[in-house]
Amino acid sequence: MTNTNPPHDDDNNDGNDGNDDQQQQYEDVGPLIQPIAPSAIQRIVAGQAVTDLSSAVKELVDNAIDAGAGRVSVKLYDQGLEGIEVSDNGSGVP
Repeated sequence: MTNTNPPHDDDNNDGNDGNDDQQQQYEDVGPLIQPIAPSAIQRIVAGQAVTDLSSAVKELVDNAIDAGAGRVSVKLYDQGLEGIEVSDNGSGVP
């Protein structure tokens, strides 16, 4: 079956479908890294089997590599009991 509907237009008569505004938003953000919200962490962990410190660190490093990182730094606070910090120079996961 052939789709006969025209492409979506954002109705501002510029001939674009609205993606230029979205692209501009991303370009204006820059390389700032923000902490992950606790609610997002809960959703991420719910989909992952993190059973111990090493698997948690492995998952975070894998995410950094998937984001195109060439440099990854891992810090453990109180041997990982108080916290884990992973920072990288990746561009984010699409």
